[in-house]
Amino acid sequence: MKKARKKRSSAPKIIGEYRLIKKLDAGGMGVVFKAIKKGSNNEVALKALPPKFARSAERLTRFRREVLACSRLNHPNLIRVIEQGCHQGIHYFTMEYFPGLSLKKMVKRDGPFTPERVIKVSRQIAGACSFYHKKRLVHRDIKPSNILLNEKGHVKIIDFGLAKVRDLSSMTRVDQAIGTARYLAPEILLGHQVDRRSDIYQVGLVLHELLTGEPVFPGREPMVALRTFVFGGRPIEQINFKVKDKQWANLLLNCLALDPNLRYD
Repeated sequence: MKKARKKRSSAPKIIGEYRLIKKLDAGGMGVVFKAIKKGSNNEVALKALPPKFARSAERLTRFRREVLACSRLNHPNLIRVIEQGCHQGIHYFTMEYFPGLSLKKMVKRDGPFTPERVIKVSRQIAGACSFYHKKRLVHRDIKPSNILLNEKGHVKIIDFGLAKVRDLSSMTRVDQAIGTARYLAPEILLGHQVDRRSDIYQVGLVLHELLTGEPVFPGREPMVALRTFVFGGRPIEQINFKVKDKQWANLLLNCLALDPNLRYD
């Protein structure tokens, strides 16, 4: 007879003073859980960097950078960091819990947004960008998967792991060309100086995807990088014919200009 398998312990998982309720997301930069602090009923989002990831200097640097960047921010459209710590080799920090879906998941589920809905979302994104730009911060990784939206239409920008916390006019070339290829601004791909206009380029890509349900540059490297220069600066209708409204086309053309000096500033 086969021996009965032992039941796994049903004891709740703990990181530091937090009891983990469920996993919300996972990726190359850690795992995000819904959690509750001991002695409290307040729900938080806890982002943990497992020990195997912490052995990577790059991942650990990005993780710490995100904590540093977010700890300086207090805006209704930006996720607020509560505290950070390290438990049994697991680096973590906690944030306010925001029960929303990413724009990427929403577009995949519902299709293109109506122009009216895009306006409501874009105003919140622009407000958040303007706020952290004044704090001498550049996000550098604005994309649909890094913007959350809840049922009430409220927006939160997340993931400041690639953010630069220094003078906006003197960004260095160090680790510039990292991130998701199809959402990188041309100057990031070229390793040039990066400032707030790089975020504006990425916002333009996000708005286009919300309006059409498709990214401006589909595909993977190296073709994505190539298309940035092939299509950049041309009328938006040549990139995706679905954007026919002239006002939207002009706005996107401005955001997606190859030359940062020609973008909104």
